[in-house]
Amino acid sequence: MGERHDHRQVSVSARSRIVTVSGGQLIDDSPCLRTGPGFAFNEGWAEYWARDYAPAPSCAGFAADDYQVEGNVAAALTDIETRCYFGRRASMVDILRSHPGVIHSYPEFLAFVVCPAPVVASPPAVRAAPLAPITLSAAQRAAIARAQVTALDSQIRHLQVDLRTAERRAAARLPACVLTPCEAALRQATLPAALGTEIALAQLVRDTVAGQDSVKEQRALGKLTIATAIRRMRARERANRIRAARVSANGIRAALRAGRTTFATDKSRSTRLLRARLRARLAAFRTAQRGATGAPGLVLDQAVHRRIGDRARGA
Repeated sequence: MGERHDHRQVSVSARSRIVTVSGGQLIDDSPCLRTGPGFAFNEGWAEYWARDYAPAPSCAGFAADDYQVEGNVAAALTDIETRCYFGRRASMVDILRSHPGVIHSYPEFLAFVVCPAPVVASPPAVRAAPLAPITLSAAQRAAIARAQVTALDSQIRHLQVDLRTAERRAAARLPACVLTPCEAALRQATLPAALGTEIALAQLVRDTVAGQDSVKEQRALGKLTIATAIRRMRARERANRIRAARVSANGIRAALRAGRTTFATDKSRSTRLLRARLRARLAAFRTAQRGATGAPGLVLDQAVHRRIGDRARGA
């Protein structure tokens, strides 16, 4: 098709990879960060989905089966997907969707895994010599943040071009639905909502990073103790999860509203299932707006999002 639309899966933790600093040193806001079972599963799921968890499970000082380390969770989830579900991510999401409010840690997720091959921890990490803390100046840290803001601005601009094209198509007459499922009509009607949601989530991340892109802001962060910096980081991530849940709920409402004519006329099983899943995710995001912390429940329903995204790319 003529549009540039890359399907991106987005964790609603809206986590920025910009590091937190204290006294000019980088705090380990990374896959090797050890927190607790729930927080590690939250961030580990996002890193698993993004395939962004190096150097885990070889984090210096931690065993590979320490699942309070978020990168170890991500590596273990990747192993389960490969060994047990042959690379089918939808099967991983189905475990979360089938047990709402139950899974809040890696062991709880593992309890519902059905696997023909043994699920084992990754090989123990090779103990590496402790690394000296990385120290950057306030100007260097601000430059890293500005580079991230620039990259996010570019992504948002490309998505906005896609959105304008999708809006023009949606305003035109929808394709006739001769045979069900009416994929072309549903795609054309709902793509603006999907793109609008993606833009809003990217903007959320951009705004978070932009709060750290000046020397003055970095100097203020550098004066914080490590404990205070981590508390602020976690508070910000919680606020971002709530905001992202609101954005996602609004996007689903918009998609349901835009596709209501097609949903009303197309009674095929696949379209009815898609509508039901969208409604289920809307209810989950409403709960998330009240501050629920269950990480998997706050991840965009990959099966639903992929259906819309893949249809969009096929236009």
